[in-house]
Amino acid sequence: MTVAPNTAIRWMDIPIAILLGIGWTILCCDWLAHFHTAPDGVFYADLIEYCNGVSTRNLLGPGTSNKRSAFAMMLPRYFSQSHQAFDGLALGAIWGQVGIGAILYLWGVLIGGRRMGISILLLACVAAPLTFISRVLSSYPAMSLCFVTGAFGTMWGMKRRTLFPTFIAGCGLGCTLLADTRGIVWALPWLSGMLLSIFLRGSLLNKMLRLCALAIPIYYSHEFAN
Repeated sequence: MTVAPNTAIRWMDIPIAILLGIGWTILCCDWLAHFHTAPDGVFYADLIEYCNGVSTRNLLGPGTSNKRSAFAMMLPRYFSQSHQAFDGLALGAIWGQVGIGAILYLWGVLIGGRRMGISILLLACVAAPLTFISRVLSSYPAMSLCFVTGAFGTMWGMKRRTLFPTFIAGCGLGCTLLADTRGIVWALPWLSGMLLSIFLRGSLLNKMLRLCALAIPIYYSHEFAN
């Protein structure tokens, strides 16, 4: 007799996800990335534009590019406050990959438990861009983190009928829409799936509460964009 894996996310999974995200990033950045670049190699394009974007006094101040999402630049900007622009971009990329690894693990837990979460992280090592994303000096690591968060949140919200997963789904959708204009390609089908999940399951009160939990973070993401 086989026992079905526990696919519910518990609070203990949060520190596990962070530790695995750190270990996965070290594995990729310090070993697997060497198959695609030199040991001290980095990837960049429009570096001056990104350096200006993280070093300006205001998030949308003079010098920032209107082609880059201000939201995705917030992570490297945070590190640039105490480090130089180049190091801020590098630290933003590293912690962006840590976040991607943590979310991928939690995504796997939803699919098939903790073993599945670890398996997904190991499978992610096969994709070359994921192995060296911590060496990309731009807003793309943070942008990718937003997209992964949106996918994870949507799956969690569709799987559970409670308010908190639905709220996380709304936050993920909001982050996806703020990260880049191309995020709408993913956000629209995710939002459609969430709305179907809400309308087809649960009582009328549950549907109304979940709809509010989904809409609130999306509304605030729209206000932030304005």
